[in-house]
Amino acid sequence: MIPDEAVEAAAEAIDYALQTGMGVGDMARDALEAAAPHLLAQGWDEGYKAGLFDKEYYAHNPNPHKQDGLDK
Repeated sequence: MIPDEAVEAAAEAIDYALQTGMGVGDMARDALEAAAPHLLAQGWDEGYKAGLFDKEYYAHNPNPHKQDGLDK
């Protein structure tokens, strides 16, 4: 499932592109770039939950894909 934050970020990028008259290729690129951090963060969390990472190490080192203002 794609997180709501990723969809919202992509929608904002598309809205901006439409308002500024950007080309379709640039619009798609901007939408994917806006959604990517949220998708990476979700994938990392899912991998951690599935036991793909060293839980002892990562228990004290947070998800590197989560940044200020992104996800919780």
